[in-house]
Amino acid sequence: MHAKQWMMMRILLNHYHPRKPEAVLQCLPQEEIKAILSQEIPPDALRFAHPEAESVLTKIHYSWLIPELQKHKTSTQRLFLAALSESQQSKIQSVLKLPGYTPIQLPSTVKKYFVNTFYRSLSYKEVLPAACLPSSPLMPLSSWNTNALIELIDVLGVYDIVDDVRRIINRSQVIAIHDALSAKQRAFLRSLLPQKEKVIGTPLKLVEWQGDVSELKSLIQKRGILRLGRAFSGQHPDFLWHIAHILDRGRGMALSKFYTVSSSPGITPALLQQVINVMNFLNGKSVQ
Repeated sequence: MHAKQWMMMRILLNHYHPRKPEAVLQCLPQEEIKAILSQEIPPDALRFAHPEAESVLTKIHYSWLIPELQKHKTSTQRLFLAALSESQQSKIQSVLKLPGYTPIQLPSTVKKYFVNTFYRSLSYKEVLPAACLPSSPLMPLSSWNTNALIELIDVLGVYDIVDDVRRIINRSQVIAIHDALSAKQRAFLRSLLPQKEKVIGTPLKLVEWQGDVSELKSLIQKRGILRLGRAFSGQHPDFLWHIAHILDRGRGMALSKFYTVSSSPGITPALLQQVINVMNFLNGKSVQ
C-alpha cells in the first residue's frame, strides 16, 4: 500500500469499524497496520471521500484546465468546455479562441457525462479531497477563493519589507513605499513595525528602489509566495495541491517550488505562525 491507500482504508475503518479497527487488519503486515492506524482522519471524512467531478473542477483555476483541454482534439474540447462553469468557459475561450465557439447549454445528464469524462482524463482523481486530509491550522485556506489567497500572499510578503522600512532614513522614500502598498498591506506593516522579526529573509534593499510601483508589488508578492510555500512544508502534499490549484497556474507552480515534504525545525513553525497571523488579520482577528 501507499500513503493514499492507507488514508482511504482508515476512512473506511473509521466509518464501518470505529471500535476495533485493528481486528479487520489482522491479515496485513504489522508495518501496514501501524501505518493505517496512524492516519489522522476527520470522523465524517467518508462523505467527502468521493466528491462529484463538477464540484472538484469548479474550484480549480481555469488556467490549470487549459493545457489539459489542449490534449484533446478541437471537437472534444468544445464539449468538455461546454460542461464547465460559465466563468471557466468564458476565460478559457478567451485564451484558446476555438473557432466559431459559442457557449451552449447542455442538458444536465449530458453535462454530467462530459464533466465526468473530462475528469477521468485528468490525474486529479488521484488527489485526496481536502476534507479527508490530516487536520491543519491552514485548512481554512482550502475554502478561500483565488482573490483571497492572492491577497493573503500580498500581505504575507510585507514581512519582507519591515526591516528595510525600519532602516530607511529618507522620509520621502518611506512615504513612496507606503503609497505603493494596498490599504491592508499598510495596516499590516504598521502592526509589524513594533515587533521583532523571527524569520528574516534575504534583504530586498529597498534603499536602492527607484520608485517603480509594479516592481515593488511584484517583489513583495514573490516573497509572499516563498513564505507561504515554505510554511506548507511538512503538510500533506495533497493539501498543497488544493491550494496551488485554487491559485492561477503561474502562482500555483511557484508556490509548489518552495514546498518540501519535510518541515524545517526553527523555520517552518515560525513561517506557519506568520501565515496564521495574516489569516487572522484578514479575518479581522488579533495578530500574535
